[in-house]
Amino acid sequence: MRAALAAALLFLAAGACSAPASQTRRWAGTADTSATGVVVVRNTGPGLWSADSAWRLEEELRIGAADETGPGALANPVVLEADRAGRIYVIELRPNEVRLYARDGRFLRTLMRTGSGPGEVRGASGLAWDQAGRLWVVDQGSRRFTVLGTSGARLAERRMTGLAYMLVPWQGAITPTGDMVEIALVADRAAYLRLAGARGENREAELWAAVRRDSSLRQRDTLRLPVFVGPVFRLHRRIDAAYLPVPFASDILRFVDPRGYVWWSLSERYRIVQQTMRGDTVRIVERDVRPAPVTAAEKDSVVRSLGRFVRTGGVVNRSLLPDVKPPIGDLWVDDRGYLWTRRYQVRGAPAGTLFDVFDPEGRYLGEVRAPLALQFVVIRGTALYAIATGEDDEPVIVRYRIRGR
Repeated sequence: MRAALAAALLFLAAGACSAPASQTRRWAGTADTSATGVVVVRNTGPGLWSADSAWRLEEELRIGAADETGPGALANPVVLEADRAGRIYVIELRPNEVRLYARDGRFLRTLMRTGSGPGEVRGASGLAWDQAGRLWVVDQGSRRFTVLGTSGARLAERRMTGLAYMLVPWQGAITPTGDMVEIALVADRAAYLRLAGARGENREAELWAAVRRDSSLRQRDTLRLPVFVGPVFRLHRRIDAAYLPVPFASDILRFVDPRGYVWWSLSERYRIVQQTMRGDTVRIVERDVRPAPVTAAEKDSVVRSLGRFVRTGGVVNRSLLPDVKPPIGDLWVDDRGYLWTRRYQVRGAPAGTLFDVFDPEGRYLGEVRAPLALQFVVIRGTALYAIATGEDDEPVIVRYRIRGR
């Protein structure tokens, strides 16, 4: 039955989302459905877009400038969201605040300030919309969620329970049924140390899981993600030890879309898995790409950039730096079910961010470029919002119009 449902969804997606045949190429790839209903999509050639149908990003708003001062000036934005009216909500790290900007970029007001009292935050790290149009602020420092109305007024506060080790920025979503699905680091120290010890001194194990909570925030399901063991540079201290992931090394990438699906990839391969919280694999999307090399100059740059780490006791082992970059560095799923990945590029490529875009069936469409280095991305309809690094190396918030969509 699940295989039939998957086939029906593919049919509907093809009818609703595909561009006219005259504007696309013939798809070079295969889509096979296994006996258990898993759709494996292998993309082996150019994308479906032609030169005329390819999407383009056109900047229409930028917030932030090096000489900007005042309460709305950006210092270290880490998370953003946007509402249906185009207003932009931003979490600043220091001082920890939740801010609201108008559609035209004007700073309107600070919704939540640093503090431990009602309506204040100590470690805000995430934002999520529920089906009622309310904005949930994830405050890991105070171990609570604050619910804001459309006017920005505080409606409720809810205590966090269960797993305490979440990502910063927070990765999660609120589903149409009111459930919350979030990514967390499993607090299983014994298993963690056992895996880390088995892999050697210069590797670190991470046990990640997706956690589903119902509308009362009671934990219902836990989906263990694959164990990721990556190389690290270690910092030895008298009491404990810390570590720094090795630049350009493979990683585990994760994303939760608002439908409640969990997407993940071990980035050493261009292979992205879509799962339900029951653990059922719905789809696997693959693409053949040639990995970009890590040049000697890039390795030299990494070593130079870690001077402070070395001065405080860190050990940088140059031999741990890989010779090739992972094929992808991040992934997102937009509100229409399209998959976006951020590609690693060869040294000397045009500055900015290179995306690969796949339709809801997992078929490769083509590339989209942004001229800035984008860190945190939110895609809503024909608008892409991002926290980025500007030309002067200062943080900015940008909104692009997705032309051709």
